[in-house]
Amino acid sequence: MSKHIGQVKWFNNKIGYGFITLLNEDSQKDVFVHHMNICPMESNYRTLKIGEYVEFELDDNCEGQHNEQAVKVTGIKGRELQCDWVHRLNKKKKFSKGRQDKDEEDETEQ
Repeated sequence: MSKHIGQVKWFNNKIGYGFITLLNEDSQKDVFVHHMNICPMESNYRTLKIGEYVEFELDDNCEGQHNEQAVKVTGIKGRELQCDWVHRLNKKKKFSKGRQDKDEEDETEQ
């Protein structure tokens, strides 16, 4: 399977799927994407953001109403997805909040 570049048209976290517009010289068709085919580098929460550029492979051996679907969805050239950035920011917030709480405890003990 060859790699393709696309832009997320929409993705619904609650239902776990959406569509990616295939950015191709020949056509700009929409391709189905299921959350299980999203491959974040860090985050366990598989999601895509509208407008995000992604790289993926097309699987045409699909059952159901979609002829093809995006699989092995990553950031461009295998890099991070936006859900990885959110995951990292949340980790930093938790760390800095924990650090702030620790500093406040130290001040009250003095």
